[in-house]
Amino acid sequence: MEQNLRKKAIPFIGVAAVLALILFVTFFSGDKLSADFHGTYAAGQGPYSIYFSVDTVKDNSFFYTDQSKDVYIRGTVQPISDNQYELVCDHDQSRALIKDQVIGYQDNGFQLTVSDMTAKFEKIDNIPSIFGDESQYN
Repeated sequence: MEQNLRKKAIPFIGVAAVLALILFVTFFSGDKLSADFHGTYAAGQGPYSIYFSVDTVKDNSFFYTDQSKDVYIRGTVQPISDNQYELVCDHDQSRALIKDQVIGYQDNGFQLTVSDMTAKFEKIDNIPSIFGDESQYN
């Protein structure tokens, strides 16, 4: 009787192992935003600092803030491959400043082209920061 139970358990264990493997591969193989990418970045200095925040928890959103020029842009970040991300702005007006583009995250920073000028952003905090009211970002 014990031998019959073992024979019945073997296929069940095999099916369970295959399902566990499929779930494991599905969970870890999909393109996801790196937790390291989550946070706030800055370019420039003093009153001319520009900020870029990435919120991997909140719909993969990014927030671009240039307070000296009164520019507040919101968009989404989509993973393409390891440490490669596509930025897409939510509104046409914002897309005119930050065209859809692919950025490479490396050494806690990245380069971003805004209004045909490229700036290097360096990580300053692991928490994404939104400057002012979120409704002013478009």
